Amino acid sequence: MEGIKSEIGTRQERKKALMLQVLPALMGKIDTLTLIGVRDKTILLLGFALANRRSELVSINIEDLEINDFGMGVRVRETKNDLIKGVVYTYNEFCPVKATKEWIKISKITTGALFRSIDRHGNIKERLSDKSVALIIKKYIGELGMDANDFAAHSLRSGLSSSAAMMGITEIAIMKQTGHKTREMVDRYVQAGLRYKNNASSILKNL
Repeated sequence: MEGIKSEIGTRQERKKALMLQVLPALMGKIDTLTLIGVRDKTILLLGFALANRRSELVSINIEDLEINDFGMGVRVRETKNDLIKGVVYTYNEFCPVKATKEWIKISKITTGALFRSIDRHGNIKERLSDKSVALIIKKYIGELGMDANDFAAHSLRSGLSSSAAMMGITEIAIMKQTGHKTREMVDRYVQAGLRYKNNASSILKNL
């Protein structure tokens, strides 16, 4: 069997992208009256906006944030050159900058890890593990009635890329946000995003 796999290859199981259109419903499942809810909302919105890998997301420290009049600069420590990504104010209930500021205020974290585990008594503990990001996504996806097994932490990264492509954001701009050095992987996201944009099958609407 290993020989056959080596000869013909195996199809890699890909997780679904968490598309922009799903975010409002997903946010609606989060109880933001709780500490965990405020944290989870920030993780999902900031994780989507930054298009970070899960390890990059949980490695963010308070010191890596620079809030300004345009939005927020975020240093990505997992990269070789400490890439700084920008996140803009969206001035709506899904603003990742506003969510981050609210989380910092309510958590009273002043230094070190931005995202941390919270015990059942509401005590904020150590830095959140990267595996927790996937569990958080799966939790709320499941509450939407969707199959949680179809999604993973990477769904935020691919979701931003594909959604941005559908909205007409350039490939270069998407690469700048994801941190990809080559077009190969980004092209896959872009093609997925453009699959239903200006699609020839839309002529059926004219019947």
